[in-house]
Amino acid sequence: MKYSFDEKVDRIGSNCLKWDLINRTHNDSEIIPLWVADMDFKVPEEIGDAIRKRLEHPIFGYSLTPPSYYKAAINWFDKRFQWKVEKGWMKFAPGVVPGLKTIVAAYTKPGDEIIIQTPVYHPFYSIIKNNGCQVVENPLTCKDGRYEMDFDNLEKIITKKTKMIILCSPHNPVGRVWTVEELKMVGEICIKNNVLVVVDEIHADIVYKPNIHTVFASINEEFADNSIICTAPNKTFNIAGFKTAN
Repeated sequence: MKYSFDEKVDRIGSNCLKWDLINRTHNDSEIIPLWVADMDFKVPEEIGDAIRKRLEHPIFGYSLTPPSYYKAAINWFDKRFQWKVEKGWMKFAPGVVPGLKTIVAAYTKPGDEIIIQTPVYHPFYSIIKNNGCQVVENPLTCKDGRYEMDFDNLEKIITKKTKMIILCSPHNPVGRVWTVEELKMVGEICIKNNVLVVVDEIHADIVYKPNIHTVFASINEEFADNSIICTAPNKTFNIAGFKTAN
């Protein structure tokens, strides 16, 4: 099925965070909101049809996560990234950020250090600080307009208190799609220093050719055992309001 990315959809008045909040706070309809990762494209018809079918049932109580949910995600990971996932490895979360909060709370204690590579998605800071942990920055370097990870500095800033690195892959906001070689460098440094790798891969499906996204955990078994991968269909299909992540 073909989709139109040229059709303009008016979202004003739909309680849309992206547009309505700006209008309420600034009272200026000429402002173009570029502040939140929320696209103005219609969702695919297949998703709309599935929602309409569910709406035919008149009750919206507490729900189970159906087997079809896991099957769809597992098939997607395999087809798109050649990443073999088992249902038992997956946990549903109402968004990547809530998932990250749970992971940090489960795998660290107050006072531990967590590395992030700046500039980076700003909620990483609050997630770490709200769990009583210390933010340690490993700034990206920009060479000839291309951002790169500073591996020498990464090794230098790891201490006995460093328990985790939150890696953004592809990186938000600089847009880098990390190569297999770069991901291997991160993985090897973290394994050597007993640092857990938590990877936010929410933008994995939005990659320009000839770049290819590689799931960190798919590189080898050792990396898979020392990582937690956060994924979601929200950015891919413009369904952030569904609050769905893994």
